[in-house]
Amino acid sequence: MQLRFEKRNMREAGNAGIKISDAEVDAGYASIAAHQQMTAAQLTDALVRAGADVATLRPGIQAALAEARLRRRPHPDAPPGWRE
Repeated sequence: MQLRFEKRNMREAGNAGIKISDAEVDAGYASIAAHQQMTAAQLTDALVRAGADVATLRPGIQAALAEARLRRRPHPDAPPGWRE
């Protein structure tokens, strides 16, 4: 189910012209690590030891960033200058 949401978010972001760079995904991964009081390398090591496929996290991080950016955009029908 999660993969379906990730794909939908990425499709919607692409339709809106939103692109998430590799550097942004790396920063998101580093932020996750920092919240665990680890470096990105330490988080990777811990996930590998736990049997997780670290490569599968990148698309999820990318989709989460895209969703956040989509939510920050004003609705197309909003009057000029309108903010939430």
